[in-house]
Amino acid sequence: MDRNIRTLKIKTKTKTSEAIKFYDYCITNACIVKFVDSDFNKIKEFFGAGIIIGLDEFDSLGSIVNTESFYFRRKQITVSNETIIEEEKKLVKEAYDENVTDEFGEPVINIETGEQQVIHHEAEYQIIEHEIPVEMTTVYLETPEIGEEIDVIKEEVDDIRASVENVKSEVKNIESTQVDKTQFEATLLVVKEMAQDLPDEKAISVKTLYPTFDTLVKEKFVAKTKGYKFTHENVLYKTVQDNYTFQARYVSGQETESLFARIDEGHTGIQEELIPIM
Repeated sequence: MDRNIRTLKIKTKTKTSEAIKFYDYCITNACIVKFVDSDFNKIKEFFGAGIIIGLDEFDSLGSIVNTESFYFRRKQITVSNETIIEEEKKLVKEAYDENVTDEFGEPVINIETGEQQVIHHEAEYQIIEHEIPVEMTTVYLETPEIGEEIDVIKEEVDDIRASVENVKSEVKNIESTQVDKTQFEATLLVVKEMAQDLPDEKAISVKTLYPTFDTLVKEKFVAKTKGYKFTHENVLYKTVQDNYTFQARYVSGQETESLFARIDEGHTGIQEELIPIM
């Protein structure tokens, strides 16, 4: 196998990384990625410490050849001296054309062309294997433990809060500074999208990040997956079914229980609450 001619990108909940060259990888109940004669610190920085939800593999021409989805976190990186096998394609006999003759040595004529028949022989090659000593860097990605997931969520919440504070600061200074409005709006959009992934007990503390029911109705918004969070009259809710289209109509009785779940300090989102909405 040629060394480091393919590339891969890893994906998290919020972004896709830049491409990095690699030697090989395999996925079972974990993911193992190998690099040959590569920079250790660059590899460590590439995988980071957060949750990785998948990867894309590209060939030497930059075309995507495989996509994998999983839920792993970097566990370990090792470096060892190993030997790999590289193949060399050696020409044994060049391609050539053979003039066809009969048993008497006379040319065999092609009836359609009137010319002597010719047989083309392709070139012949021999594959020679070479053992090459290399420094192998191996990255192990495994399913995170509950404690690790909690740590990651805490870090994400801290990042969101920091982003919110930055956004608030930008709002206060937007008239007196040359803030790029497009960049500001993009930052706010990313923060709101990240907020959808927060657990219920964390989401309560940042209710202002979630869209209102009226806004979603006006946009005829479709929540693709259940658990989409929104507010109505300063109360936080989430959808309890996939592909729900927000509609401006009064909901009561059992109909509401199948649509929305209330989230607050007394309701973690497990118990459905009725939402009377006009």
